[in-house]
Amino acid sequence: MRAEKIMEKTKIEIMAEAIRDKEGFYPGSRAWRNNNPGNLKFADQKGTIGYDNKHFARFKTMQDGWNALIRQIELVATNKSKAYPKDCTMLQFFETYAPSFENDTNSYAKEVCAKVGVELSTKLSELL
Repeated sequence: MRAEKIMEKTKIEIMAEAIRDKEGFYPGSRAWRNNNPGNLKFADQKGTIGYDNKHFARFKTMQDGWNALIRQIELVATNKSKAYPKDCTMLQFFETYAPSFENDTNSYAKEVCAKVGVELSTKLSELL
């Protein structure tokens, strides 16, 4: 009998999956067409091939888009992003990532937090 190693997902990966689902990553959606599961705005991220008419990044592959989403969360969690507050909480992250003029930010944040198993007040650094 062969033993198989089962890899547990990190909290960052679970958060990214929750964002992907919340952003509507399904065949035919903007996120799908752009290979951009996080609907990230274009910031010349690694793997981008441009942007669409709403300035959402377009990635060469879905894996490139996935990697960019993980990298974005990690940059914020390690205080390396200038666009987010230092020692940012989950709620503060989503106030920037999914601003209220485009989303129901509080609902978005609560839904992701529930999937990750953390509170709105949890600092992103605690997900590392």
